[in-house]
This record gives sequence, C-alpha cells and structure tokens, in this order.
Amino acid sequence: MASPATQPRSAVRAPEKGSFPLDHQHKCKEFAEKFRACLEENNYVTAKCRSLSKLYLQCRMENGLMAPESWERLGFHDDDEQRIPSELDLGPERHQASGYVAGLRYRRRRREMRDEEKKNSS
Repeated sequence: MASPATQPRSAVRAPEKGSFPLDHQHKCKEFAEKFRACLEENNYVTAKCRSLSKLYLQCRMENGLMAPESWERLGFHDDDEQRIPSELDLGPERHQASGYVAGLRYRRRRREMRDEEKKNSS
C-alpha cells in the first residue's frame, strides 16, 4: 500500500463563483431559517420553497455575502410562478400510489424504437 506522501494528488480548483462567505453576523439568518423550515414542511421539494430561496439569495447579495448575480443566471425567471404548479406533488408517495416503476417509460420507448427499426429493415 502506498503511503499518503507517494499517492498522486488531484488538482484543487477554486469554486466557479468564488468563495461563499459564511454569515457570521447572522444578517440573513431569518431567511435561511424560513427556507429550511419550508423544506422540512414540504419533504424537501425545493420547488415549493423557491420564493424563500430567492429572498435568502437577495439578502446575501445585499449584504455582500455573495457577488451580485442576475436572477436568470441563478435559475430564477420572470414566469416562475407559471412554471411551478402551486400543488406540486413530487414525493415518493405519489409514485407509490400510482404504481410507478423507475425506467419503465425508457424501456417502453426502447422497445418501440426496436420495433420500428425491424419494421423499416423488412
């Protein structure tokens, strides 16, 4: 077994957006706690808490805890309210109730493609 000193080291790269300073003065603590509570209430479905996420990021930008960035670049759009259904139900309970089987749609599509190839080659 090689000693730690002789093992190859991977290159360390800085994060794409630079550092993400901690909020030592708790300037945005209220927003962070509301976002965290929202996630817990909604089984960690982040789409249900997007507005709180945006408020938290806005607080960080206003207090110099992150570089100002456009909302589009951060994944927020003007039509977010229309893009996210108000009654999202993305939890595992929905899949269990509907008899969801992972990969079934993909398998069905592959079968259709094979059948079409056979039909075209005949």
